[in-house]
Amino acid sequence: MIFFAGGTGNRDTEAPAEADPGGGGEASGSGAVGVRTRPRRARKHRDLRPLIIIAGLITSFSVFTLAGSALLSALGLPQDFLRWAGVVILAAVGRS
Repeated sequence: MIFFAGGTGNRDTEAPAEADPGGGGEASGSGAVGVRTRPRRARKHRDLRPLIIIAGLITSFSVFTLAGSALLSALGLPQDFLRWAGVVILAAVGRS
């Protein structure tokens, strides 16, 4: 999952193509096309993306664990109930 979070290319460091190498501002007929680069803010967001993904995984795991524990306590079920239910479901899926 983490391998697909980023890319292998480093597109932010590539030099943009120039539309007019002479700098005169008029079309030279060379067919060159100007390329816009991404602003630095996009690069900073891309650098933080793996940390945001990890923070989301930690937060969701914590929320579901606390909610499951509260639900088991409210229903009066033993704390091992979810583990055994998971084992039974895994075995049922494995047999099919």
